[in-house]
Amino acid sequence: MKGFQEGTLDTMILRLCDTISEFDKEWITKCIPATEEQIQRLEDIFKKYHRTIPTAYLYYLKAMGQNDNGLLEDEWVTKQLQ
Repeated sequence: MKGFQEGTLDTMILRLCDTISEFDKEWITKCIPATEEQIQRLEDIFKKYHRTIPTAYLYYLKAMGQNDNGLLEDEWVTKQLQ
């Protein structure tokens, strides 16, 4: 097992996917990126408050913003329903 690799922000999602794929080869195939329209709507909301989407979150959205196959969403949903 390689473990989590060190690197820069621009390779964060690739490194994350590589690490998770060691445990679950199919995981990344079930992830669905956010659409450009969805990202644009979020950027427009941020602009109203003179803010920008954090770069790490933007990478996440582009890779798995609609469905992260349980990486974050299952935990968040579970906590919201408790």
